[in-house]
Amino acid sequence: MFARALVATDLSPASQSMINGANKLSSLGVKEIVLLHCYSANDMTGVSFANGGAELDVLLQKQADQLQSLGFQTSTRTCTGNPQHGVKDVAKDCACDLVVIGSHGHAIRSGMHLGGRAWGIIHNSVLPVLVMRLVAHEKEGVKLADETANLLERVMLATDFSPQAEAAVPYVGEMVRKGARDILLVHVQDAAVIDPYLMDKREEFDLFDRQQLEDTQRKIFDKSGIDESRKSSIQVNIDIRYGKPSMELLEAESDFNPSIIVMGTHGKGFVKEIFMGSVSHAVTRHAKTVMLLIPQK
Repeated sequence: MFARALVATDLSPASQSMINGANKLSSLGVKEIVLLHCYSANDMTGVSFANGGAELDVLLQKQADQLQSLGFQTSTRTCTGNPQHGVKDVAKDCACDLVVIGSHGHAIRSGMHLGGRAWGIIHNSVLPVLVMRLVAHEKEGVKLADETANLLERVMLATDFSPQAEAAVPYVGEMVRKGARDILLVHVQDAAVIDPYLMDKREEFDLFDRQQLEDTQRKIFDKSGIDESRKSSIQVNIDIRYGKPSMELLEAESDFNPSIIVMGTHGKGFVKEIFMGSVSHAVTRHAKTVMLLIPQK
């Protein structure tokens, strides 16, 4: 699925907790990690940078050594300036196929990681972005929500059947191939579109959407490459909801308790959806679960 991931770190306790849980990435196929720290203006004017940043470099290498001990082939990179541009440039230069960041759910824009630039990194990325959830912790301040959970344990795919959503389907197929056995396919009928003039068509919409989700299931199995005998061991649930899409998807998250949510999103830097207040934007901000955001190519 993925081979080389760029993991963005600000060397804070929050990012250290993400390093502690980096073994999660193995379930997605990651074998190599490029560990990137972008020096901020505060770094460059602070005491720790007085000796050329050697103190920060030691911290960066310590995190790299920890990743190496987990079995990842690891290299380090640094950049200066805005992380959202540095992440994009280094990911391209190092031929990464995944970007990994940490963020605190609804606070993704204010940022408990990467100096408040988490959302900027997401909306500038043309690669899939894995958003790891950080939570407040009494002793450690901030830590990874669950450092041990298997990302493939319970997979939730949210789709509106658009080309953007379809871009995420092959990744769920890869997850099935790698061992995912419990899948939830969710589609939300947008009340703002249906109510009041199309309410009499709800039954037709239900039938059509179920057929679409069943077709999505077939595509997932086709992409997985698994044989018929293995398909019977995989639980696929279809969930059709009605209401405000972002709110209903968060309700589905609460009901299903997934280990990862997969969503397609606009490519070319996600710019459109930020200004449109898109569903994926809202869900990414408020969900408690690890999210994999797939841009349309």
